[in-house]
Amino acid sequence: MTPADILRLPLADLVTAAAGAGPAGLAWLRFRCDRDLAAYMALCWPGIAAAPFAPSHRAILAWFDSLPPFDIRAAQAGADAEADPIARSAWEAPRGTGKTSVAIAALDRAVRSGREPYVVIIGPESAHASALSVSLQAMLSPGHPAASPMLAALYGDVGWTGNMGDGAVKRGAVLGFPAGVSYVSVRSIGGTIRGLLRGTHRPTLVLLDDLEKPDDVGSMAARDAMHEKLNSDVLNLGPQGGGLAVCLMATRLHPDAVSARLQRDPAWDGASFRGIVRWPVGVESGEIQEGSRWAEWRALLTDPASPARERERAALDFYRAHRDEMDAGAEVLDPHRLPLYRAMLRLVSIGLPSFLKDVQNAPIASGGGAFRPDSFRWCTLDGRDVVIGYGDSARRIPLPAFSRAVIHLDPTTSRKKGSTARDFAGFAVVAMRDDRATGERLYVVLEWSAVREEPEDQAERAWAAWARWRAAGIPTVEVIYESNGGGGACLQGEYHADMRRKRKAAGLPSTMEPVAIHESRAKDACISGVVPLLNNGVAVLSTAIRSHEGGREALRQVEAWPGGAHDDRPDALTKALLRLNSASTAGVPLTNAGRELSPSS
Repeated sequence: MTPADILRLPLADLVTAAAGAGPAGLAWLRFRCDRDLAAYMALCWPGIAAAPFAPSHRAILAWFDSLPPFDIRAAQAGADAEADPIARSAWEAPRGTGKTSVAIAALDRAVRSGREPYVVIIGPESAHASALSVSLQAMLSPGHPAASPMLAALYGDVGWTGNMGDGAVKRGAVLGFPAGVSYVSVRSIGGTIRGLLRGTHRPTLVLLDDLEKPDDVGSMAARDAMHEKLNSDVLNLGPQGGGLAVCLMATRLHPDAVSARLQRDPAWDGASFRGIVRWPVGVESGEIQEGSRWAEWRALLTDPASPARERERAALDFYRAHRDEMDAGAEVLDPHRLPLYRAMLRLVSIGLPSFLKDVQNAPIASGGGAFRPDSFRWCTLDGRDVVIGYGDSARRIPLPAFSRAVIHLDPTTSRKKGSTARDFAGFAVVAMRDDRATGERLYVVLEWSAVREEPEDQAERAWAAWARWRAAGIPTVEVIYESNGGGGACLQGEYHADMRRKRKAAGLPSTMEPVAIHESRAKDACISGVVPLLNNGVAVLSTAIRSHEGGREALRQVEAWPGGAHDDRPDALTKALLRLNSASTAGVPLTNAGRELSPSS
């Protein structure tokens, strides 16, 4: 039988053919299982693969099957210096649907087959990591109740030596495959993971499982720190020559969770799956509509006049009597592990916000909620070009094609050196491109920060930005500053005149004329007007904003608005956008914003 035949035949037919072929038949099955994780689980771990695979499982299985053994990956990385030396994927699926079980089975196969010399599992905390270690050790020990005799026949006996955190898995020779050893380490993301080395091996395959914790994910600082640890520590665990593979399993706990960020990162494979793909008739986005069969069912299920068991029985009987009508229009991800009725029970039990997080991978941010950081569009600056998108589909717009830019400073008023009571100074630079041929208006946020600094330093920041973006080719660059409460003293009067003289004497651009603005409208009303610009991608953010603490503080303030302690950063951006809009041709709508923004909004 040819290799193509072994991979092409339905598994049941291959098993039948192998039964009469002696040792050659076992070799066929081993060949298939090494390349087909679903077949490996069905033949060797029937207790785990008892229910049919859902689309989420099949996608994860396909990624592991597409991953060559480490020695081949290392050779490919060495042969092509321009290729990404790390294979990486991130998967989001509902809680309780077995995504991690599939990944653990993939690790079990990787160790038994010798595909991976060194496997590392990383969890959010030590207790979680220990539970994963126990699961894998049990699979790698004789007599597991979910295993079949085919496991030992195809892969021989294996033995774990070591402790819960670090083990060596020895495998015997079988079916012509030599004996060998693979290493396993289990860690928590909060512990020390740098510098892992077993013998001569650095990690070759890393499984990350639910790294973020509900108590921490609400903090942008915590999310940024987790993302940084992933990029700086985890992705650098592998061999120096390349070949590392990293796989993340998660349920999205926040709109801007690290798993959500990775879904938007073109360097990462993977996908996000929702437990309910399409809601049934009578339910819209998780909201049960009054007057629907589902509303009648909910009334029975939550009737306080009946004991719990009776309510549950009455609701189930009602559903069975009207199943066809109540199931109409619905599609679920996994009808075996999370059928529609069980999902609806969970919806009523835990409430819509928790359901959206745990089942739909569509959580609602708490504390703020107006801005949606997960929907923001980002661009990069390449010389004098703004680049939106990636690869062949990237859109390049020269900075001189933007008609104007506004620099807005919301200054602090305290000039006392070292004052700890000083508020944040908000700073934003926004460029506008108004394409009258197509009707498109695009804003690019070039700079955005919130910092505590002296008034003189604030003025210098404005001067530097003005000179920088004029030199980049933007035809008109205007500086405005908030004069409420006497702010901006360093951008007016004799101090400003003296600064102009000094810059002129030094041969630096010196013609900047800042414009004082006094905003009488309520700050929150102004900020509300620009929410759709960011959420709908009309205002595109430079990735440079995320590279410094002032920019990250600005993003934290935006995410927390309107419930946060500070709003200087969203206010600074708002004033720049309002200024650009008021200076543009009257009557030109913001066609991409989903609503119009006017100077009087």
